[in-house]
Amino acid sequence: MDPIEISAISMKNDLAKLNNISDNVANLTTPGYKKSIALTESFSEQVGQIQGQFSGLNTIGNSAELPTVRMVSDQSAAAMKETDNPLDISLEESNVYFELQNSTGSIYSRRGNFSVDSDGRMYLSGTDAYLNGLGGDIRIGSNPDIDSLGRVFENGDQIAQLKLVRFSENQNLTSIGNGLFSANGLSSENVVDKPIVRQGFLEGSNTEPAVEMLEMVSLVRHMEATQQVIRGYDGMLETALDELGNF
Repeated sequence: MDPIEISAISMKNDLAKLNNISDNVANLTTPGYKKSIALTESFSEQVGQIQGQFSGLNTIGNSAELPTVRMVSDQSAAAMKETDNPLDISLEESNVYFELQNSTGSIYSRRGNFSVDSDGRMYLSGTDAYLNGLGGDIRIGSNPDIDSLGRVFENGDQIAQLKLVRFSENQNLTSIGNGLFSANGLSSENVVDKPIVRQGFLEGSNTEPAVEMLEMVSLVRHMEATQQVIRGYDGMLETALDELGNF
């Protein structure tokens, strides 16, 4: 693999990271949005290093693939904003999610801006995902009372219990857009017995504009440096061809 191919892959990775930054910045005001972090690593290289510790040999060789970018969601909690809307719900603990149901099955979200359809079922605004309770979907009137444990009341009577689940921190959920995530068959989903729920509040986006802007500047400079590498190597090839032509 020559320097031009390596540089091209590097610039492709940089472009993927820039696209990720644009997505994060575009969702600064999206309730419950979890920013994506672009990671570049080579699994084969990590395996080779571990094997090399035991064998004393370089197991990667020249056939190793260059690292590519993969996206990981940052599931840390963000600041909450009071809305006084009884259908807005926020979760104080990180790694805790609302369980929702749509045509594809169970999905998860930390967005809490819910609405009520004509049948009284709570759904996540702007989606076709209905909020799950421990006993199935939740049907309410227009002004439910939801306590800090996620119990839903109407006229003083408990009518439902929010189904909130927790995944371990080292298990990365897959974003399917619109603040929704799929679990990818993760087996360690646990129903939260004693959640911390706040009615009338919305969790904001955990995107930090200053961090994203600094990362963007760094990426642009890296792409410019990579362009210089390509130009320099191209100049070397041109010189070599000219010299060969003199023979």
